[in-house]
Amino acid sequence: MVADRTFKLRLGPTSEYAALCQVPSGACGGLLVVSAAVLLPFTFGFHLLTSGDSAWRSALLRVLARVLVIAAFSLGLLFEIIWFPTRILVGVLFVTAFQLELVFAGYYANSRNVITAATFEALWLGWMLAVVMPASL
Repeated sequence: MVADRTFKLRLGPTSEYAALCQVPSGACGGLLVVSAAVLLPFTFGFHLLTSGDSAWRSALLRVLARVLVIAAFSLGLLFEIIWFPTRILVGVLFVTAFQLELVFAGYYANSRNVITAATFEALWLGWMLAVVMPASL
């Protein structure tokens, strides 16, 4: 009798690997859609407030605003105002701040479409949150 030595990975909403979102699953997709929908008004307001006359001024305003948001999260964690598992978000915001600024610096130099930029950022942040935050449905 030959033993079956294939590795079977359970993927789905009840799997312990679903929260990693390395492959599409129901939990990851749902968390991505909900996170992006919730973040869209905030990213739209962020881009409206930081869009300026020149590309350099806009990039500088966005970097300063992102540093301010990260500092506010860090102070909230320091004084235990923000819930402890939210510490993961500080790392996500820090990493995505630099990744998104590379994209938006070139985007604002060519086009100033705030709606597209806000939608892209909401989807990007929603995906990062779906990857990082533990989800079980």
